Amino acid sequence: MASIDNIEKSGRLIQGRRYTHDTLTDAQEAFTSTLDINVGDVYRDAGLIPSSGLPFSGSSQSGSIYSVGNQGILKYYYRHKLTKSDLNTEAWFFLDPTGSDSGIGAQLIDGNQKTNFISPKYSIPSLANANAEDSTPGYLARVFVSTSSIAPSALDAVSVNNYAFDYKTGVLQFSSSAVAPAAGRYVYMSTYQYVGRTMSTFETGSFTGSFTGQFQGSITSASFATTASYAVTASYVIGGVGSGTPGTSGTSGTSGQSGSSGTSGSSGSTGTSGTSGSTGTSGTSGSSGSSGTSGTSGSSGSSGTSGQSGSSGTGFNTVNNAGLYRVLFSDGTTNAATASSNLTISASTLTMTGDATVTGRLTAQEFYTEYISSSVLYESGSTKFGDSSDDLHQFTGSLSVTGSMVVRGTQTITGSVIVSSSLSVRGEFITPTVGTLPASPTTGSLAVYQDDLWIYI
Repeated sequence: MASIDNIEKSGRLIQGRRYTHDTLTDAQEAFTSTLDINVGDVYRDAGLIPSSGLPFSGSSQSGSIYSVGNQGILKYYYRHKLTKSDLNTEAWFFLDPTGSDSGIGAQLIDGNQKTNFISPKYSIPSLANANAEDSTPGYLARVFVSTSSIAPSALDAVSVNNYAFDYKTGVLQFSSSAVAPAAGRYVYMSTYQYVGRTMSTFETGSFTGSFTGQFQGSITSASFATTASYAVTASYVIGGVGSGTPGTSGTSGTSGQSGSSGTSGSSGSTGTSGTSGSTGTSGTSGSSGSSGTSGTSGSSGSSGTSGQSGSSGTGFNTVNNAGLYRVLFSDGTTNAATASSNLTISASTLTMTGDATVTGRLTAQEFYTEYISSSVLYESGSTKFGDSSDDLHQFTGSLSVTGSMVVRGTQTITGSVIVSSSLSVRGEFITPTVGTLPASPTTGSLAVYQDDLWIYI
């Protein structure tokens, strides 16, 4: 026999056939039971798992239990932190509580390992791709890889193509080392877990009502109470060992009330012949079927799905050059910014280092300038200083005027007036004798008197 062909073996086991020799074909191998399923693997309450209208999807609902009656069915986990393997970052385990950040061994099952998570096969087809955090949630597990050791953000979610989650065993595996989390990263998951009963859970209690059919099994009750008569309209068999008292023979059928002279009564096996008694009054009509368990209470309206937590606001996650009162400028990425030390805003003061360019109107009540060595203004249009004749504008230094200068009113010049080119006077230029000025000068006249220049308007 050659080495075991794992592909051939897997195919035969799936078909329910044995695998004995690689030289045999599938058709030559015998049929057998190839699945090892114990009672703890079978969900007794699978029919109570909701296929739509899932009740939880938000952070405030983490750890919540969905129940039907008094029986818990589902448990919701919101962004639960997983525990990595101590060999690498490709395998992660769903432990509750979460294990050490250094990881756990993969060969032995940890005592806190959680299993039996609900997969999308339990949902309706339209929710097959909906995850456990969607506004209309489904059973698809949502996985996050984050640098935070406390909680991930919505931006940390990873593609479903990068991993495989075994919903039965609670083991998450990344598809390759290329997409596995880097060192120092943490993995989180949102998902649903089955917490209902399995076939290993047995019920005890009493039974009240009618029964039609056959019962087979062991009876372990202390006794059978017969507080009233009952009619036997068919045979029943109680097999096995009944440790209780044998039920007192049914008190001979209580003669069946004689009704409507029914057919001879089938001679009633050992004493219970009972004159056929109108077919035993129909067996007390089955006590109405116990009213159908009230329809599972409508699953509480799925609690409004908590608004999906607002997706964390997409603000700045990274601020470079941070400082008090500094203005933030986007670095061109989704959530990074740089704080400028050249532009700050405190309670009432704007401080800027460098140049400012204003392309619109700048309005201020007062201007204060300090340490001006020179000023240059290139602008077209007219400029006006002051709006009243008593306004005073002072210039210290030289005043150079290119173009016309119109002076209205009396001007007093202390010092010299130097004309380096021509001086035009519209009117009379008067050079009075020392100590005299004309009594009625002509408008537009110009006079030099005692080192002063007089202009008459």
